[in-house]
Amino acid sequence: LSFYPVIHVLRMSFYQQSLYSPDAVFCGLQNFMQLFRHEAFGRALKNNLVFAFGSLAIQMVFGLGIALVLNSHFYARGPVRGTILFSYLVPYVVAALTFRFMLSDATGILSYLIRAFKLPMPPSPLGSKDWAMFTAIVVNSWKNFPNTAPK
Repeated sequence: LSFYPVIHVLRMSFYQQSLYSPDAVFCGLQNFMQLFRHEAFGRALKNNLVFAFGSLAIQMVFGLGIALVLNSHFYARGPVRGTILFSYLVPYVVAALTFRFMLSDATGILSYLIRAFKLPMPPSPLGSKDWAMFTAIVVNSWKNFPNTAPK
């Protein structure tokens, strides 16, 4: 049952269809050729790969480290586990809006700390083309690291 949408989309990728017409015309590999020739395709593919592998690397290292720490016995281990795994319970939209507010150039606490400690990065990392990808990877890694911790 879960393979049906994948197979259906794969089959549809070989057809040309307008949103206004229910008729689909077989076009073979023409859609793929048009995609590979598009000027933004290479950049989009590179950005996706950097984001995916960067996030996965940070999540694996951070998740394994936290798992090792939380597996040891120490005082208040239960509440610490709950606090650290909090990101798992936060919906994506809430996490995105929270980090957007925290990274706001005018009112964000993280932007304030960047300025206060004179860190070598812009006060608004999401507004910088050099720091936006790194910031997105860090936020995604914080949100998803509980999923990568060994169980």
